[in-house]
Amino acid sequence: MKRVWIAGGTGYIGSATVAAARAAGLQPVVLTRSRDKAVELQKGGVEVVIGDLLQPGPWVSEVRCDAAVFVAAPPSWGKRVSTRVATTFGVGLAAMSRSFFGALEGKSVERVVYIAGTSFYGDAGDGDGLAGAGILVGEGGGRV
Repeated sequence: MKRVWIAGGTGYIGSATVAAARAAGLQPVVLTRSRDKAVELQKGGVEVVIGDLLQPGPWVSEVRCDAAVFVAAPPSWGKRVSTRVATTFGVGLAAMSRSFFGALEGKSVERVVYIAGTSFYGDAGDGDGLAGAGILVGEGGGRV
């Protein structure tokens, strides 16, 4: 059975990704920061590695897969999206991305799927929000 490593497999999109992998006959291996979510996933027959893309650790040696999916996000949920929060999110996402691809370095992976930043679009409230953050990427890679 082919193994698919899923970083961020406990969130909204990640949970659907895990279900889709299982339905396709793949063995999902989920990297999660949460021990509680790890137990829940394991009860459902999902292999779990506890670790954090923002922290080096033994999880890196556990990455053995045929495919890899990135749907992770830095811990920023529930905050009003200000310039500072958006910038912190962007910096965290970049660090997590480097860590994800670094963990795959030297490994024979057939396919990588990268989905970034769905939780970035939050309520900006009145005033300083995403438009002022200057870190959103539009069509063609240009900043918005």
